[in-house]
Amino acid sequence: MKKWVSLLVMVVLVLSLAGCQKSPEEDAATVVAEVNGATITKGEATEFYNQILLQNQYVAQMYGMAFDPEDKSTISSIKAETLTMLTQNMVLEQKLEELGLGLTEEETADLEAQAQQERAEEIANISNDYGITLEEADELLVSQGFSQSMITYSLRQSEIISRLEEYTGADVTVTEEEIQEEYDSRLQTAKETYQDDPSQYAVDVSNGTLLFCRPEGYRNIKNLVITFPEETQTQLNTLSDQIYEASYYAYMYDTQISMYGTSMDANTLVEYTDLKNTYEQQAQELQEEYDALVASGQEEIRAHAEEVLALCQQEGADFDALMAEYNGDTATGTLVTEGYPVCADNDVYVEAFTEGAMALENPGDISGLIASDYGFHILFYASDVEAGDLPLEGKLYDALSGELLAEKKETAYNDACQAWIDEADIKTYVSKL
Repeated sequence: MKKWVSLLVMVVLVLSLAGCQKSPEEDAATVVAEVNGATITKGEATEFYNQILLQNQYVAQMYGMAFDPEDKSTISSIKAETLTMLTQNMVLEQKLEELGLGLTEEETADLEAQAQQERAEEIANISNDYGITLEEADELLVSQGFSQSMITYSLRQSEIISRLEEYTGADVTVTEEEIQEEYDSRLQTAKETYQDDPSQYAVDVSNGTLLFCRPEGYRNIKNLVITFPEETQTQLNTLSDQIYEASYYAYMYDTQISMYGTSMDANTLVEYTDLKNTYEQQAQELQEEYDALVASGQEEIRAHAEEVLALCQQEGADFDALMAEYNGDTATGTLVTEGYPVCADNDVYVEAFTEGAMALENPGDISGLIASDYGFHILFYASDVEAGDLPLEGKLYDALSGELLAEKKETAYNDACQAWIDEADIKTYVSKL
C-alpha cells in the first residue's frame, strides 16, 4: 500500500474515533438508571459510586481485608450496589411526593445547612483528635468518602424515611393477646438464659435490657471507687487503647495466617508472621507497663482511700452520702441507686470486685479496700435480689407494648417499601456507569 493511502486510512480512523468520543458534559449526562420514567445520570451516580468505593476500601483496610479497587468484579458489584441504592431511594422519594408529603424548598435548604454544620463539626473533631489542620482533616474526610453532598443526601433520605414510617405506621396497633404472648415467650427465654448463664442477668441490668424475671443467688452491691488522679488515669487509658490496638492487629494477622496461610506466597507468610509476633510482643510490653502504672497509682491514692474507708465504717455512716461525695465510679441509674447485681458465678466484673462482694456476709456489711485496675473499691452489701417472675404491669407493660408496636410499625414500613419497589418500573444500566 502506498504511503499516502496508509496516511489517509489513519486520518479517517482518527476522525471516526474522535466523532465517537463524548464530551465530559455529554458523558456526565448519560442515563445510567430510570425509575418510573425519571432518570439518574452518570454524573449524579458517579460521585456516589466513588464514595462507596472509598468507603469499602477504607473498611477493608481497617479490618485487614483484601480489597482491589481495580478488580473488574469488584467494580461491577459496587456499581450495581450504587444504582440499586439510588433507584430504591428514588422510589421512596417519588412515593413521598405522590402522598403530598414531600420536602419543601425551605426544608431542603435547612437540611443542606445542617449537613454543612455537621461536616464542619466532624472536621473540627478530626483536627483535634489527630492534631492536624482543618484542611488536612477535610482531606482525610473526603478520602474516606464523606463529602458534603453525601452527608446532605443521607440527611435527606433519613427525613424521607421518617415521613414514610410515620405514614405507614399511622394505623398500626398491638392487641392485649399479642402483648401477653410476647411476655410469655420472653419470660421463658429469660429463665432458660439465666439458668444456662447466670452472669447474663448482670449484663442485662447493666445494659438497661428489659427484665422479665430475676434469678436466684444475686445480691445488690453499692460500689464506692477511689479512682486514680486524672493524669494517671489518662496514661492508663492511653496504654489501654494501645494494648487493644496491638492485640487487635496481632489477632487479625493470626487470623489471616490461619485462614489463608496455605495459599500465601512465602514472602507474605513470613511478613504476616513477623507482624503478628511483633504486635504480640508489643501488647505484652504495654501490658507490663500498664500493670506497673496501676500498682504505683494505687500506692499514690492508698492513704486517701483508707480515710474514706474509715468514714464508711463509722457507726451510722450514710454510705449513699459518702458515695455522692467521694465516688469516682461513672455508673448511673439503678447501678448507683440499688447497686451492682452480683452472684458467685458472675464473670462480668473484675475478679477482685466479685470476690469482695461475695465475701460480705449480711446486708449492711462494708468491705475493706479492694484493689483493681480502677483504683480501690469500698463495697456495701445493699440488699438481696428478690428472685422470681416480674408481673406484666406498670413500666414492664408499657415498655413491652412499646417495643411490640415499634416492631410492627417497622414491619409495616418494610413491607410497604418492598411493595413500592416491586411495583416501580426500574431500569439500571451498570455498564454505562
